[in-house]
Amino acid sequence: MKNQLISCLALLACVSGTIAVAVGDGSPTWIDATNDKQVIRIGDWRKTSFRYAHASHLQTSNPGAALEVRFQGTGIAIRLGNNAVPAYGIPNLGRILVLIDGGQPKIIEPRSDALEVVLARSLTRGEHHLRVEHQPRKDGNGCRIEGFRVFDSPTGDLQFTLNGEDNVFLVEARVIVTNGNRVIRNTLV
Repeated sequence: MKNQLISCLALLACVSGTIAVAVGDGSPTWIDATNDKQVIRIGDWRKTSFRYAHASHLQTSNPGAALEVRFQGTGIAIRLGNNAVPAYGIPNLGRILVLIDGGQPKIIEPRSDALEVVLARSLTRGEHHLRVEHQPRKDGNGCRIEGFRVFDSPTGDLQFTLNGEDNVFLVEARVIVTNGNRVIRNTLV
């Protein structure tokens, strides 16, 4: 990644994860899904958060409910709300249809994809339009979206798998990515 030394510290607690890491000088821009000035809500979305959660998110079970975002950048990622167990709320059993600038649709599976999914890289400079739409599955519906990370420099992925003797106790993992003494990302995955 551009000859930069990047180190990672993953604290045990989840089964697998992927994060995107920007490699250039600019830091990614964060657009919170609950920001109604930057994110247009179509359909029924509810602002909620998990017990003791640092961040809130939007949740829907409404088929066709969508979020639309206009952004300036060359790439964008979506951050999903954690796939909750029923004790903490409605699980994410639906799908998310993604369209960027009306182009080729992409499907995200919240039950099996990482919490953060890169939707596009190498977009032309200028304004772009993102639409994410909840779609039900035969065996359930529902999705949670925490926000969007907009990139204006090249990105790379860090992917890993963590294992434990009793997976029931693996709850979360924190990844801290640094370049020298500068923290590039510090996030739960």
